[in-house]
Amino acid sequence: MDDVFGRGSHGPSGLDESRWAIETALSLASQPYRRVTQWLSPMAAAVREGLGRFVVGASGSPVQVIGVWVALVRPGHSGWDHVDYALDGYAHDAVRMFVEKLLDDRCLDDDLPAGIGPRSGLVWDGCRARHRVLDDQSWALSRYHQSRAPLELGEFVRLCMNVPAMGPGLALIVQADMGACSRDDAERVEAFIARSRGLIEGAFLRCVAGPEQRRNWLRQRVSVTQRAILELLVEGLTERQIGRKVHRSPHTIHDHIKGIYAALGVSSRLELVRLWDGTWAPSAPGPEELAIGVPTQNGPGHLSAIGGLAPEQATRQGALPREN
Repeated sequence: MDDVFGRGSHGPSGLDESRWAIETALSLASQPYRRVTQWLSPMAAAVREGLGRFVVGASGSPVQVIGVWVALVRPGHSGWDHVDYALDGYAHDAVRMFVEKLLDDRCLDDDLPAGIGPRSGLVWDGCRARHRVLDDQSWALSRYHQSRAPLELGEFVRLCMNVPAMGPGLALIVQADMGACSRDDAERVEAFIARSRGLIEGAFLRCVAGPEQRRNWLRQRVSVTQRAILELLVEGLTERQIGRKVHRSPHTIHDHIKGIYAALGVSSRLELVRLWDGTWAPSAPGPEELAIGVPTQNGPGHLSAIGGLAPEQATRQGALPREN
């Protein structure tokens, strides 16, 4: 852990950086995330919190970070196709709206070089401050800079990570936006985010990619019609509500739910939700494992290593009580 977050690295509050990483990892893993946004939001907040605690500028004060955004994207031929994104910070409405529009528009106004920007359809893997991507003259002429400058969005640091565990071509992008700051301060932000990569990857594997692999396996165990019902069941909808959503009678929905329970080896909705969320895992990860992204002994692809059940463990059958 010290090798990842620096030996003796302390923030203004005196909190050790490696200790913060462990506590953050445990906090991120303490609850299930049924949608990607439920994980992206606390991760963006965690990165921004860490920057505020541990990145001190040349003046002795924390470097001003206007906001952090995290996005799960699929590179396309004309911009990034965004699966989802979340923002933290960006206190001024105009700035927040600008960043949201940029992301909603697949970052088409981002003309950064291929790889770190969306122009090539590929994502380069690594962490870079702006000045390592474009020199000052090229940056001043770029469309991305010119659209940001009126809002006092200046330097930035971007971390790009390929995440094949979620499917081919997907990438996770983390960006910290700053105002006007020195190159030295930008490099300090860059260094912190680069050190945090293991935390981000480990949390993503356990909280998002791992559960999604498990859920895909569960989806494949039921019929196409039952998959839609399964998603609504774990969201907490009643049989009548599900029937209205999928245009089926409550009686038909009840029969489908019986089939889902039998196929997945559960006897109640509570058991189904626990199976879906992975809270039936036989053992919990250690804090170091979570913080630096080290997989369990079974490997990252094994269901028991990602908080779920292996197929042979989901074998129990049970009766289904009818809902009112």
